[in-house]
Amino acid sequence: MSIPPPPAAEQLSDFPVHQISAGAVGHSGLCRIVRRYDEGGQARQALFFSTLGLGRFDPPDGAAATYGSCYFAREPIAAYIERFGSYPVTLQDVIEARQLVDISPLRAVRLADVCNPVVLGQYGLTREICAVTDYDLPQRWAAALHQAGFDGVWYGPRHDPQGDLRAATLFGPPGGREPDQVGLRIVNRRPIPHAVIVRAAQDFGLYVVAADQP
Repeated sequence: MSIPPPPAAEQLSDFPVHQISAGAVGHSGLCRIVRRYDEGGQARQALFFSTLGLGRFDPPDGAAATYGSCYFAREPIAAYIERFGSYPVTLQDVIEARQLVDISPLRAVRLADVCNPVVLGQYGLTREICAVTDYDLPQRWAAALHQAGFDGVWYGPRHDPQGDLRAATLFGPPGGREPDQVGLRIVNRRPIPHAVIVRAAQDFGLYVVAADQP
């Protein structure tokens, strides 16, 4: 693995920034795919800031963390492949049990841009930070960037072989949160668009089938 350990937070002040403007929506905003209902049949909270260590940029110290990480995408197809990219075939029922949530920040959000080319020479980072399945070093980088004052991380989804799509991790208080508690606004909740499923099939070879389809 060629990911170097992160420097001290005070050495990250010049790390490149991707900024999402207050009120940004659509391709300029953020989105994520979530389940419609929890196990009790109640509408599921759209935002959860994880400390479980299961996500690429979760805090490395788990339950002792003072912040959590919530994962988003710039475009719906990026959210789709990150959710379903490990499964060449997904049942229609699984798709219908989820929804696409469009989200806009209430204030400008500063994200550490690990896809900016200068991170190679300045910090020794490559696309491995977006792709390795051992999350130890990405989580340590996220912790250092959080300490340096960044609102999150701007990165490339691992399931995008071309590397053209973008995703974001936002830092916030651990656990489930209402949008206004973390400076966000839910613009829309909608079924996963058919156009996204068609593009997934065309571009990524990911298919949706009915449960009774042979």
